[in-house]
Amino acid sequence: MLDTKRPRIYSKYVRKVIIITASFFILASFISTAHAAESVPASESIAMPNYKILPPGPSDPTALTIPFFGQDHNYSVTFRGNGLAVVFLRAAFYNAGDTPLKELTLRFPAKIQPEGIAAYQIVRDNVCKTYDYTKYNQPTGQYACLTYTEPNYYDYYYGANTYKKAQVALANDTLTVTIPSGIASQKTGSALVYYRAFGYAKKNSFGAYPYTFETVRVDDTIRALRVGISTDSDLVMKGVIGGVDYFRETAPLMESTKVMSFGSSFTNTSIDTSLQSIGYGAVNKEAYNLMPLDAYTVAGAYAKNPVALYAKELVIGVATVLVLLVLVVFAGVKIYKVAHRVKTSGVEGSTKGHVGLNIAISALSGFLSSFAGSVFIVLAYFVLQLVSSWTYSGDILSIMHIFAVLVIIGLAALVMLPPHFIVGAKRGMWWGFASFVFMLFWFLFNLLVLGLIYATVKYNPPFYPDNPIVY
Repeated sequence: MLDTKRPRIYSKYVRKVIIITASFFILASFISTAHAAESVPASESIAMPNYKILPPGPSDPTALTIPFFGQDHNYSVTFRGNGLAVVFLRAAFYNAGDTPLKELTLRFPAKIQPEGIAAYQIVRDNVCKTYDYTKYNQPTGQYACLTYTEPNYYDYYYGANTYKKAQVALANDTLTVTIPSGIASQKTGSALVYYRAFGYAKKNSFGAYPYTFETVRVDDTIRALRVGISTDSDLVMKGVIGGVDYFRETAPLMESTKVMSFGSSFTNTSIDTSLQSIGYGAVNKEAYNLMPLDAYTVAGAYAKNPVALYAKELVIGVATVLVLLVLVVFAGVKIYKVAHRVKTSGVEGSTKGHVGLNIAISALSGFLSSFAGSVFIVLAYFVLQLVSSWTYSGDILSIMHIFAVLVIIGLAALVMLPPHFIVGAKRGMWWGFASFVFMLFWFLFNLLVLGLIYATVKYNPPFYPDNPIVY
């Protein structure tokens, strides 16, 4: 038999050992604490570290936006009707060296021929760092400023600027810009570069100008880059409806200031306004974190009219329609010959059992139904647009939309369904169903074609900068 009393005796001994050990540790800690208290005289105090809570530093509007590395480049490109590109480049840079920065180096793409180059150093007034909120200037609507700080040229450019003429020297594809006032160590600066160039766009056989704009290369990294491309108002850009040109008046001003000497300064409100918009256009692209000597390209096309701009797509579309019409005529002739041969051969029965003939008839019926339906849908779209122009949202005449939709559905059914019933009655029910399936196939084909057309000419609205953009 098992001894059930022995485990209970062992458990009592274990509990006693645990209690005695815990009591020993508690007593030892109490004695050590008392001894430490007696070792310190009552007249003395323990020296605590003299910690201080520092107040927050003054607000610095430039502290959070100065980058650790890299430049910011913004381009606005306007293409002319002869393929000429008018380019504005606004570059912000940071002098991480120990000596003042006096030169910038830009490398143009090898394919272009820059001309009329002009460069200017952008100088902005100091910005207010702290305000005196007890003194309010009613005429200006601003509080009095206590301290000022130097501007951060990576920030937005709203307000007045001073432009100092820089010296430019072009050697092969390398442009050296010497700025009048050197940028001190650990400070930011900005430059405005203006030039014209052929080579970005080339006229094709249809009269359109496909273009590939490539940015300049620099020896530094580029943190953020934005390109805005537009054309003159009488030109049409691919994939764009509408246009915007911020620099219609700025380009002549740039041309007129070329006669100024190195270091000459001027102010101009028109240039100030345009400076805010550099980097925006009808087509806008962005890129980030470009390595040294990297370039970014933007491709597109423009022309004097939509026909020249989309001539290639129109040729492909017309060729596709002609091929389909040829196939339809060929199928119709083939069907007629087969039906006539079967009828005159004296074979008993009819042509209902001829599988090839039935497939051709079903395919032709489905194609004609889908073609008629597609034409009808396009016409219905314009009808609905016309009805929409007659009514307003919430107007009682808005009920015309409902009637228009019902009429369109009824007419579509009247146009598209009878051919399938006729094929089903003449060739058999399943061949009528096959005709309906062929119609769905052709509709999917039409949808694919319309999708490709939309992807080519989709709406890309111009961007109008309402608020300052800070990277």
